[in-house]
Amino acid sequence: MTAAVSHDHHRGIQASIPSSQQSTIVHADHADNDTPHAASPAAAPRLKVLQWNAQGLFPKKHQVLQAIFEEDLDVVLLQETLTPADFKWRIAGYSLHSLPATEGTRGCVTLVRSAIPHRRITDPAHCGDGVEALAVELHVGGLDLTVYNLYRSQRHQLEAGELLTMALHTSLLVAGDFNAHHPILQSVSATNRTGRHLAMLLEEVPHIHLLNTVEPTHVRMGRLDLTLVSGDLAAGAQ
Repeated sequence: MTAAVSHDHHRGIQASIPSSQQSTIVHADHADNDTPHAASPAAAPRLKVLQWNAQGLFPKKHQVLQAIFEEDLDVVLLQETLTPADFKWRIAGYSLHSLPATEGTRGCVTLVRSAIPHRRITDPAHCGDGVEALAVELHVGGLDLTVYNLYRSQRHQLEAGELLTMALHTSLLVAGDFNAHHPILQSVSATNRTGRHLAMLLEEVPHIHLLNTVEPTHVRMGRLDLTLVSGDLAAGAQ
């Protein structure tokens, strides 16, 4: 089994995902506070993934470290880290990949367990002008899994067609803050362009599935953070 745990700072959900070769979306809610939560135990082997919009990593590094070691995480995907270009963070047993926060960007950090064979993708799929995309490819359990860490600010437009159609032939996990609003996404805010874009892709790409609760992903604003997964990855989601 492969388990993905998706979080950020307002309301959280968990999903267990069997690794194979089809597509799905695992939706990431906001946690009620800034403490990540872990996946429920599942059949081994599995991949544990944490997705969290940190809104500033430096004051929350201890929480990330606590989650990593207490929950034995394999992959950590963080957005809005506000980390500079010279950011370094040495964590025993983990490799760090980062996009710096520069003028007009917020920064992303991906941590991967060093024992998992992986490489950073230097030419990730275009996801829209100004959309931050950090991609790595993992080889785990006989499966090549491409992992995207995304952040879309409200000033930019998401263009996810190229990325999500990769699900037709690639095992794919995409996690990030999409700032999307649409009824299909259980958003409490008025539908916006990005929400319509994602809703259309859910209709047009048959291998994509949305796993969601009945609750909004952000109680006050309805913003949506998603974890998008391809491969037979939705069949065992809980």
